[in-house]
This record gives sequence, structure tokens and C-alpha cells, in this order.
Amino acid sequence: MMKHFFKPLLLPFLILVGTDIGARDSAYINFRFQPQLNPRKFYIKIYDGINEITITPQSKNYWNGSLFAPFGLIEIGYKKSDSTTAIKRCFFKKGPSVLKLIMVADSLAYYAIDERGSANMVSYKSMGGANYDAFIKPHYDTLIRFYQDNKARLGTEPALLEKAFALGDVIFYKNLEFIKQHPNLYLSLWIFQNSIIQSALLPPDSLLVFYQTILPDKYKNSPAAQHTRNLLQNKIAVNSGGTFPDFSAVDVEKKSYSAAGLKNRYVLIQFWASWCKPCIQEVPILKKIHEKYKDAPFTLISFSIDQDSLAFRKAIVQHAMDWPQVFGDDRLYKALLVIPIPQLYLIDKTGKTIYNSTFINDKELNLLKKILAEHLDNRN
Repeated sequence: MMKHFFKPLLLPFLILVGTDIGARDSAYINFRFQPQLNPRKFYIKIYDGINEITITPQSKNYWNGSLFAPFGLIEIGYKKSDSTTAIKRCFFKKGPSVLKLIMVADSLAYYAIDERGSANMVSYKSMGGANYDAFIKPHYDTLIRFYQDNKARLGTEPALLEKAFALGDVIFYKNLEFIKQHPNLYLSLWIFQNSIIQSALLPPDSLLVFYQTILPDKYKNSPAAQHTRNLLQNKIAVNSGGTFPDFSAVDVEKKSYSAAGLKNRYVLIQFWASWCKPCIQEVPILKKIHEKYKDAPFTLISFSIDQDSLAFRKAIVQHAMDWPQVFGDDRLYKALLVIPIPQLYLIDKTGKTIYNSTFINDKELNLLKKILAEHLDNRN
């Protein structure tokens, strides 16, 4: 366990930068690098229980915000000269904290978290991290090796892509196995919240039962826990024909859309990306649907999860995607735990989900076209 006290000089420093250390759920982290370390080669990711925040330490050596869980997680990555990344992790608590990084003699490790010089931190090892890494590493290494050996062919050989997915599925089930073996570890809850619920390998109602019965109640009263339940309930609703989650978005033409504003219309929601080959393959079908029902009470909205705005804009021009396009807003994507893409949802006039491509094989979208025809063809 790392130290849980502060030098007297730290408190006035926190006050000067405007951090409210008395707020019940607030947290402040000061990142300190030994002079021999180059902050430009590091990235820092902070998980506050709900959100993932990336910090570039060369321009910002602190983070302050709310912590929505009993512990937050910090991931530090150092980009080595061989293009690999040396990753360290630790947990932090609410209140003011210090995370100090130091250089080590081991050229493979390069750096370490200085537990003596850090404060209000909980080591990754003490939370079960070392046991988890040893448990999952062989399977993760197999997937990484397969990707490195075949990455140039994954986009053109479907069998290789299926093999990669299968290796990823192994990791999913191994994560479940670890949680079952160690349900009382906070790390197990973190794995469930940040990995398990994002998978489509198990239906969300089964995941909710797993969450309620396997994981202990002591961690389930936080905002992060309620967020987890909400995500699973959203997924259950759209999978069972229930109400689609409330949403609002602004497209690239600055036009606003919302669930309330689209009532009395059929709404087709697409999640896609310019780099996603199956997404691009379904675009010609969506174009025909859009053209066929352009005068009907029907709206097609595409939500891109692209990070590269230039690639996104090039794709919508190249493929003539002339319907509403949303970029840079992943709130609905996250609320629905949409992984993988492409993903399509059809919402009826009352806000109910009447088509969901998650668990069906509708490669040519024939079922979607049939449902649309039943509701929109031969309108009176």
C-alpha cells in the first residue's frame, strides 16, 4: 500500500489551482516525473468509474474531476524505441493525490511508479493486478502475435479476421473466469465494467444476472455502479423491443436531432466508421433505403466513431452518404455499448426498438428491408 499523507505544501498548491478538495466525490492528481524521464513519450489515461480521460503530461501535469467509483484507475504508457509500449497501472482514491514516476535500471521496464514518493495511491498489485496479468497474459500474447503476423491480410482474408475474433472471444471468457474466481476483488468489478459489458458474446440480461449474483454488494452503491446497471438495462430494452434510449445529437450540417423530435417517424440509427469494411459494404443498401423512403415519415442517421475527421469526411463524400451524419459525439454509442460495428437500430413511431442487428445474421439487410416495407410501403 502506498502512503496516504501529504507534505503541508501540497494543500495550498491544490487550493491555488482551484481544486475543491472538500467536495465529496472530487479527486485531484498531480503527476511528477523524475528529471531523467521525458514526459513527451508518455500518455496517461484516467478512468473515473464512468469516463476515460487521456492526459498529455508534457502540456498538463495534473487532473482534477469527480470520482464516480470507490477507486479510479490510472494507466501510464511509455512509447519505447521499438514501437512497443511499457504500461503501468495503479488505483487512486478520492481527494488529493500524487503519482511520481522514476527511471529504473532495467532497460525493458525503463520506468516505475515510486510508491514512496506517491500519495493516496493503491498499487495495482495489491488490488490483484499481478495475479490477473499472469492469468490473462498468455491469451493476450497469443492474440497480439496473431495480429502482428497477419495484420496486412486481416482486411482481405475473412478467415483470418474470424480467427482474430475467436482469439478475442477466448480473452472474454477468461475474464469471466477470473471474476468468478476472485469476485471480491475490486479489480474484478473494474474488468466487468470496462470490458465484459462491452461484449456481445452474452446477452445483456445474462450479464445483468452475472453482475447481480457474482459481484459483491459492497461496490454497488456508487454512481459508477448505477451507470453500469443503466447501460445493461438500455441494452436489454433495445434487444427486447423496448424503448430506445433518449438521445440528442447535432449533425455535421449543424442540424439538431433528438428522440423527442423524431417521434411519429421511423428512425434508422447506424453506427459505423470509415475504416470498417463491413460498414462500407452496407452503405449501398442504406443509400437505396434512404432514397426509397425520403418522402416517408422516415429518418436515417449515421453516427461515426471515427477519430480522424479527414478520413470521416473523405468517406462520406466518396460513398455519397447524403443523409444526416454525426461525428465527434459518442454518447449514444457508449450508452448502447455498441461493440462491434456496424450496428443498426430501427425505432418505430412510438420510440420502440423494432430492429436490432446485434444478434441476428442480416448481412444483406433483407429483414430490415422487410420490416420497413411492412410499416412504410402502401401508406394511406
